[in-house]
Amino acid sequence: MSVTWTLYERWKALRPELSLTAAAKELGVSHTAIAFWREGRNTSAAVLERLCNDLGEDFARVIAVAWAEGARDEKDRKALLRLARRFRGTLA
Repeated sequence: MSVTWTLYERWKALRPELSLTAAAKELGVSHTAIAFWREGRNTSAAVLERLCNDLGEDFARVIAVAWAEGARDEKDRKALLRLARRFRGTLA
């Protein structure tokens, strides 16, 4: 799972009336993109920012976690997670 999927699940829980297609349209992504989030991929910074704004999450923290998830180097991943912990929020 990705940080994007975690946020999307919380966001979608606030909008249970939305179908997958309607949710994707509201976020400006394809329903395939949402399936990729479940598989561990992250989305664009703009979509992450939208999810964060809607959920009251700190965008700086979330983007640091997303970058950490995509880091190829273990040192980079750990550095990004340390950065994420400096911001408020519930992730990381």
